[in-house]
Amino acid sequence: MAYAVAVLASMLVAFALTPALAAMLLRGTAAGREGSFARQVKRLFDRRLAPMIIRPRAAWTVAGVLTLAALAVVPQVGGRSLLPTLQDRNLLLQLQTIPGTSLPEMSRIVAAAGNEVRALPGVASVGAHAGRAVASDQLVNVNSAEMWVTLDGAADYGRTTAAIQALMHGYAGVRSSLGTYPADRVAEVASGQNDDLIVRVYGADLVTLQHKAQQIRAMLSGVSGVARPAVKPVPMQPTADIQVNLAAAQRYGLRPGDVRRETTTLTSGLIVGNLYEQSKIFDVVVWGAQRTRSDLTQLGNMLIDTPLRQAGGTPRRGHGQGCMRSQRRSPMTTSSVTSR
Repeated sequence: MAYAVAVLASMLVAFALTPALAAMLLRGTAAGREGSFARQVKRLFDRRLAPMIIRPRAAWTVAGVLTLAALAVVPQVGGRSLLPTLQDRNLLLQLQTIPGTSLPEMSRIVAAAGNEVRALPGVASVGAHAGRAVASDQLVNVNSAEMWVTLDGAADYGRTTAAIQALMHGYAGVRSSLGTYPADRVAEVASGQNDDLIVRVYGADLVTLQHKAQQIRAMLSGVSGVARPAVKPVPMQPTADIQVNLAAAQRYGLRPGDVRRETTTLTSGLIVGNLYEQSKIFDVVVWGAQRTRSDLTQLGNMLIDTPLRQAGGTPRRGHGQGCMRSQRRSPMTTSSVTSR
């Protein structure tokens, strides 16, 4: 439609403006042979446009109406692009959940959403992945996923995309964005860093980092020429902070380091070796069962191996319970469990 309107407008300008300009520039020159098309154009000009030139009030009225209509259209455009949207049938569906979502849970959500999207009329195929690859150019966590949706060639583009968006709105706690890969790349390039000066603060303690960043912002506010300095904090995600109950650990002969190592192994895993198969290396990881790390109560009741001695002095392995207190906090960015 946009292309047809542009061609029509160009044709009207060529038929109306070009003959008038030619008549003005060639005034007084010898007239050549006049064809039938030229006679029709001249007749149309004399019949329709000549009266408007003689009495321009009607022409000015039409011009005023068109100007008002153009001014009324401008607010409707807003920040949207004036270019038509191409109906690319290879769609990119981006999913985002709350920070701290585990990879198995994200994989479950992506699998369920992929099955429902694949069942929609007009969808030919669906592929998905959660998180990011090791050498990926996207800095995302496992709570982010992408789904590649290919539409059938005979499917209604608008109706199918609307059905996909309506389906994803039914997933509570999941933010979704439907677009195309070229549009996503263009938006990524266009949304570059617009700040003229960036001051980066490094450290391990996020609370101290935030405090120092606020101090630097206050200092920069007093510098002449600096306008509206702002602090962009590091994204937080909930983690479990394990604190050792020293009195209980002492009764079982445990040291804080023992609790830290065993808790980290059971909750986050420990690489103990590698397997080689078909020119690939696979890590062998020791990890606790799902029921032992499913919630804070299970973490607090986790059993830790203790070096107990029997009456005769022979060492044996036992379990100490109640040696840890777990609480939820959110100043950590790593997924490993720490002890202190």
